[in-house]
Amino acid sequence: LRLSGVGLQSPGHRTMTGDRSQRHLRSALVIAEVALALMLVSGTGLLLRSFVNLLNVDTGFTRHSVMVMQMFAWDRNIGPVALRSFYDRVSAKVASIPGVQAVGAVQAMPFIEANIDIQGEMRLLDQPPPTPGDEIRASYNVATPDYFNALGIPALKGRLIDQRDGPTSPRVAVISEAFAARYLRGVEPVGQRLEMRRQGKPVQFEIVGVIPAARHERLDQAPRAEVLVPFAQSPTGSITLVARTSVDPATLVETAKREIWAIDPLQTFYRTATLDELVARTLITRRFALIVLTGFAALAMLLAAAGLYGVLSTIVSQYRREIGVRMALGAAWLDILRMVVSRGLTVSAVGVGVGLVGVLGGSRLLQGFLFSVAPTDPLAIGGAALLMLTIAAIACYIPARRAAGEDPVQALRVE
Repeated sequence: LRLSGVGLQSPGHRTMTGDRSQRHLRSALVIAEVALALMLVSGTGLLLRSFVNLLNVDTGFTRHSVMVMQMFAWDRNIGPVALRSFYDRVSAKVASIPGVQAVGAVQAMPFIEANIDIQGEMRLLDQPPPTPGDEIRASYNVATPDYFNALGIPALKGRLIDQRDGPTSPRVAVISEAFAARYLRGVEPVGQRLEMRRQGKPVQFEIVGVIPAARHERLDQAPRAEVLVPFAQSPTGSITLVARTSVDPATLVETAKREIWAIDPLQTFYRTATLDELVARTLITRRFALIVLTGFAALAMLLAAAGLYGVLSTIVSQYRREIGVRMALGAAWLDILRMVVSRGLTVSAVGVGVGLVGVLGGSRLLQGFLFSVAPTDPLAIGGAALLMLTIAAIACYIPARRAAGEDPVQALRVE
């Protein structure tokens, strides 16, 4: 645009490339490139740290090498006896498959799409009545003894549900760590009596253990306050079979289906997957945002580096006479290199400064995408600034080295 407005008879046409206003414009464009690139790289760093934090979240169970099969077996298994019989036959069949190490079942399976969350008000019989607004409301779940073994869930206190908790045994329950932290602070949970209403009637349970709090829907969601009771004492037709395997669990899904169809040819499966797949599905949105922002950040860094290289190359061509004079007067190769690099890094440093202001002002827009990372995280932002300055130094080095290698006689002759 500037060239199109310059006439051939203009007295300054021979030195137009050295015009101060044009140099300032080029520097301003490079500063803007560096600043925007820094903002994108910082955002990418924040999302990357957040993503890593999510991958390292303690889900409350081991999610690797686990096959999940969700079934609803109400229609052809009417009543508690039929439901218990159906599960016993199904679990025995699946457990006999080579490569299966443990088989259990649960009503509300974490991370599965048909998420079951049965909540109800409960009462601790051995504690003072809660004040209005502090009533106990927790999720109710049903599990078999081998469910805990299949998912590697330990007992933090007391014991897990086991084979002694049969249909005619005293009713028991295990609670999640989140339940204990919310409703039993400062109280020993094991041995406490819990009452809840089941099918309109009050039912009492004794708490026999505490297990880690499990995340059910997303890794960034707070764990449920949960009460789990034995399947044998409260059989259900909403069964999610979980099987720990010594081989890739995805390779056993079809075999497990055939074994179950041998028991009931009409049994359908709402969802079959590996537990790793179910967890990964909840990260799709975050992974997509990270990939897109990483692509834009890489492009921005490339443009900023190209801009710096172009500006420094132009500066070198403009100052060939000055460089030739300096070298003729005894300036060392390192002095010329330092002079050119310092000019480029000065522009870059200004761009980084402007970018840091933009990062601090705009990083809160990413707040909804972050997990356990502050929008002003110094590691992500500082790392982005250092990366941009490193790229700037590399972009400056090439024209600086070319300038330092100039023949002073040739440079003066050209001028």
